[in-house]
Amino acid sequence: MKPPGLVVLWIGLSLTPAQAAPRLVFEVQGFMRYRAGLQGLDYNLYVNVEPTSVRGVGTALNDGVVRSFFPGGRFLFGAGPIIPGAGWSDDPASWRFNLHGLNEVRMLGGVDLDDNGMQDAGDIAPNSNIFEGEFTAPVWVFTDAGCCYDVLAPFVGRPNSLLASFYGYNDYGWKGSLVLHHSGLGVPPPSAFELHGSYGFVELEYVPEPHAIWLLLPCALVALRMARRTS
Repeated sequence: MKPPGLVVLWIGLSLTPAQAAPRLVFEVQGFMRYRAGLQGLDYNLYVNVEPTSVRGVGTALNDGVVRSFFPGGRFLFGAGPIIPGAGWSDDPASWRFNLHGLNEVRMLGGVDLDDNGMQDAGDIAPNSNIFEGEFTAPVWVFTDAGCCYDVLAPFVGRPNSLLASFYGYNDYGWKGSLVLHHSGLGVPPPSAFELHGSYGFVELEYVPEPHAIWLLLPCALVALRMARRTS
């Protein structure tokens, strides 16, 4: 059972003016670190987030079906350094990373597609490329009274063809959003920081026509703040 704050945030991210597009929702958990300097968020060294499951929502095939990842999967992402004059320097409740340098988004792992609890020919093999892409806007980190930290970012991505086919789609025409919630902070910015107790969702939405997911991020932030004030 997920904490109420994340549930409301999830609803905020899912609102659309018309019928919601089909989505693949990846549940993830782990932690991330930032070491100050030109390297920014290094996806090879300082992000340790593991995918645990994927679920189809409104999909043409296997709608609502959840499939588990085999142990050892990784969700990796990177971005540039903290943007000067934005975030902690003028608003201690949030900061952001620019898109210069590392801005890659990637998930590696294996998925038990036939749901038999074994790795076999009917599955996506471990260490496969589940999806890859890049951020389309700066990576924001929002805080609330210094107690919780949330990472929000939109990206474009292309999923594994076997996984997309399992839910009834091709491997093109997808955009994504990252929502990570962290319950604790290790070392605070600007020099460096560590975000602990991470859990959340990575979502791929099937949108063959132009669609701006980043417009939904303010809605997500409002929902998050409202959830915390009422919890």
